[in-house]
Amino acid sequence: MAFSSATDSWKPDDVETMLELLQTSLVKPIKPTKRHIMYLSGVDNMLGYLPPNRTILFYREEKTSSSAVADLQIALSSLLVSYYPLAGRIILGDDGRHALDCNDEGVELTEARCDMEFAELQRDNFNMHPVFRRLVPMDDATVSNHPHDPIVSIQVSLLHTSVSVRHGCSASRYMQFFTVLESMTFTLQVTGFRGGLTVGFAVLHSVGDGYSVWNFIKALSEVCRDQPLSLHPLHARMLLKPEVFKNGAIFTKEECRSADEDVPQLGVQLSSEEQDNNIEPLKQVVIHFSSTMLSVLRKLGVPQGSDSEPGILVSILGAYLWRRLVIAQRLGEKSTTEFRVSMDIRSRMIPPLTPSFFGNAVVGFPLTLTVGELINGDLSQLASSIRCKLKEAEDDHIKELLIARHDFHLSKYQPTRRKVIVRNASRFPVYDAGDFGWGKPETVRPPWEEMEGHMTWYPGKEPKSIDVIVAMAESTYTNFFSTDLYVGDPLSSFPLCTSS
Repeated sequence: MAFSSATDSWKPDDVETMLELLQTSLVKPIKPTKRHIMYLSGVDNMLGYLPPNRTILFYREEKTSSSAVADLQIALSSLLVSYYPLAGRIILGDDGRHALDCNDEGVELTEARCDMEFAELQRDNFNMHPVFRRLVPMDDATVSNHPHDPIVSIQVSLLHTSVSVRHGCSASRYMQFFTVLESMTFTLQVTGFRGGLTVGFAVLHSVGDGYSVWNFIKALSEVCRDQPLSLHPLHARMLLKPEVFKNGAIFTKEECRSADEDVPQLGVQLSSEEQDNNIEPLKQVVIHFSSTMLSVLRKLGVPQGSDSEPGILVSILGAYLWRRLVIAQRLGEKSTTEFRVSMDIRSRMIPPLTPSFFGNAVVGFPLTLTVGELINGDLSQLASSIRCKLKEAEDDHIKELLIARHDFHLSKYQPTRRKVIVRNASRFPVYDAGDFGWGKPETVRPPWEEMEGHMTWYPGKEPKSIDVIVAMAESTYTNFFSTDLYVGDPLSSFPLCTSS
């Protein structure tokens, strides 16, 4: 099995802020756009409780960081005319809901320097490193609710030796961490090394989902390379407003209340004792699944000899990781555990949304099982159960959830470590989209996963491979990498090796 080694547990005492900030600039649209207040959908506001989605692209050096900053400044100024919401600010609307003030305030571009050899990370196959958290703005996201807080912050850095750490956080601490993020949305950062360069960006989910963000990154790379935009954004969040798609006659008040009760929770509520006991150091792990390994899993997940059914790879890889993680956690068989992956609903609504829709058009459909059901059942059947859950992403159900989430408040729910949350970017064109004119990235990584069981999937550099980055408690990590974790592991014949 192609597992990488994990970073050592990161402790606050290890934090060294040796990153030198060189300059910060505010980039505004090259020409004014019409100021207006943009509606944020229920999904936008609900996902605004999550921490920023932070990503780093790694490049071997082809140009200086100052040259990269100059290119990005010009491209951003031009692109923000089309992607003007990113130059705005989150505000509290007259109705008490958050909204987006499209006011051309601009995005923040920061250049920094960090004295570290790019080759050092490359030799380690870009395994998770404490310095990663310093390469993207919004680390810890300690941002106020001031209306002038920037939505987009871009930082360009040259790497010096730096250590940045974080403990696993309790569920109560985690929810507080989410809540202060209501005002933030998007950040972008470029980081230079001795012998390398990185581009990192952070996105608060209230502005856009992964599809929207990668469309923006791709557009930015196209402008940098003097190419026309292959996709122009559609700013039409009102299409997800219940009054718009309901036409006043789709759901009754009783049905709306019923839908509200059925809204998937962020997680099972934990007692205060459980919350306090969940403070445990996390290891950040990169697991490389080669095309061969994925082929083995895919054959297990193919229903009745046909691989044409959508979601096969997501379901079987998700099932494999979910089962292995839960077995490693040594939970009691009567305990419950949850698997959640978000689905893009653009093509699933009637009428469908265009792929250029900019905003949040994703909905999560959680599958909850007892630990006994998960570890004692057939892996293929587990994958089938995940696919069945994902098939619930049909127009009627989607609209029920959109109605329920319009005024939904998350503060009464607490997240839990007994849940696997997948941020699936494995099908995004990260290598093509990340070509800003100095070549395609060597790899892509998040700076950090916040809680045990949270994971991000990116396409590996090898064709048809996937890199999985996941957070684990130290005790879970030891069990997870045991060669005899459970009988019947379909990948038991693959040797342990570092990510590639």
